[in-house]
Amino acid sequence: MHDLAATLVHSARSADVTTTIVDGRVLMRDRALLTLDLPATVRKLGE
Repeated sequence: MHDLAATLVHSARSADVTTTIVDGRVLMRDRALLTLDLPATVRKLGE
């Protein structure tokens, strides 16, 4: 293993992610989306 950070990133799976922060803004916490209106998005996709 030459680069610990690269190894960690490449061995992670989507199921390993519980919280996502972008530019200081929490978008997902404990696998719950905080910035997306899911019912409205599903309706728009159905149109």
